[in-house]
Amino acid sequence: MNLPDKVEIQDDTVSYDSEGVASQTWSAVDTIQGDVQPFGGELAYKQYGITEAGITKRMFCEVNANVQMGRRAVVNDTEIYEIRYVAAFRNHYEVLLKPV
Repeated sequence: MNLPDKVEIQDDTVSYDSEGVASQTWSAVDTIQGDVQPFGGELAYKQYGITEAGITKRMFCEVNANVQMGRRAVVNDTEIYEIRYVAAFRNHYEVLLKPV
């Protein structure tokens, strides 16, 4: 599988200040290689049964426990997406991404 894109997987941490105000920070948990392609709309429904609006990319990558729904994927240090769905196959993942 050709995986030309560098993808940093990020997880969030919520902390609270002395007044109880929450702040969310994102930090890297892994860097992987992926193949990120344009995707969305009707294809998301036909191929995965997903009706959520806003999905614009699909990423193919090797199986990796750090690729989880709700985390972020930073593609080539410039584009930030939320991982909205992970389809696990024996040898790879197909991941649906929504811009942040």
